[in-house]
Amino acid sequence: MRGNATFGKNTQPIIVVDGVAMDNDISGDGGTDWGNQLKNLNPDDFKSISVLKGAAATALYGTRALHCVVMVLT
Repeated sequence: MRGNATFGKNTQPIIVVDGVAMDNDISGDGGTDWGNQLKNLNPDDFKSISVLKGAAATALYGTRALHCVVMVLT
């Protein structure tokens, strides 16, 4: 699994929470990092976390999932 804010959003994994793909873009300007919408999730509510790579990821989410999919169930 690869991903880094300096690479660009095409290298970021897709985060899917209860079947809904979340925006994984980092907001901020001028060197400020305000995070993204994933910061609003409470880890205590997670039931399971799975990582899909390769054919399984692209079969479900297409070319957006080229780098991987992190699936979170609450």
